[in-house]
Amino acid sequence: MPYVVAGIVMANIAIELGIFYRVLPVLKPFIKLSKLSSGSCIAIATAFGSPQAAISMIAEIYRNRKISRTEAYITSIATWFPQTVYESIAYIAPAIIPLLGPLGITYICLFILNGAIVAGIALLAGRLLLKDNDEVEISIPSRNIREAIYNGFKRSKRTLKRYVAIALPITIVAFVLLDVGLINFDLPLPLPPEALAIIPLRIANPLAAYAALSEIMDTITFKQALIVLLVASPIGSLRYIFAHRLPYYVGLFGVDLGTKIVLVGGVIRICATFGIIIAVWFLF
Repeated sequence: MPYVVAGIVMANIAIELGIFYRVLPVLKPFIKLSKLSSGSCIAIATAFGSPQAAISMIAEIYRNRKISRTEAYITSIATWFPQTVYESIAYIAPAIIPLLGPLGITYICLFILNGAIVAGIALLAGRLLLKDNDEVEISIPSRNIREAIYNGFKRSKRTLKRYVAIALPITIVAFVLLDVGLINFDLPLPLPPEALAIIPLRIANPLAAYAALSEIMDTITFKQALIVLLVASPIGSLRYIFAHRLPYYVGLFGVDLGTKIVLVGGVIRICATFGIIIAVWFLF
């Protein structure tokens, strides 16, 4: 518990400080090759700090006819990589690394790789479908350290409230159900029952799943545990996509474009996940 709290606080301070913006010089050549306009590139950069603001920015420049429908489509899907980085730093890493250690780090790396694959496909589509655009200029915003620390603690407070109110009770109930054998999730996978039982917990609450998985690490292999996390990820993401992402995108882009962005991006992400699962199965 103390490690989770410390991890959440440090991750949110890092987000407020904009530490992840340091990757932008590395990404700039790839973004330029995709033929995206400056407005779209700035939106992608913004997604490292605020995914919601980035999508809102894309919708605004699309409504103002500064970018085409195709570019709005491609840029929105391309933001899934910075969104993945943001989610990893803000939500996944603070919980999974203290609980699962090297397994958690490996999962985060593969999770970010998944987002990179989705964005890479989107940028390749931009290269093939878009016309040449203006020179891309992306500046790294300056941050006030005191303000960043204050906002980091403020952001952490909201996250910790959800953790205490939801994750801890679910974790306790999960341990009880696992001990008495009441959680049984049958999938055609060569995994032990106690490992499969983690999947419905991941759908209910990721923190509860990580905590429960840490308790059975002595009974399953590293490879089995990693596959469980990878299989559970897209299944758990479906609830988030339909409950949160779809309404938000539809509200900004309209029913037609918003639905297509979410569905196409979701399908690419799920396919990439299963590709990673197959690679893990044969390489580990």
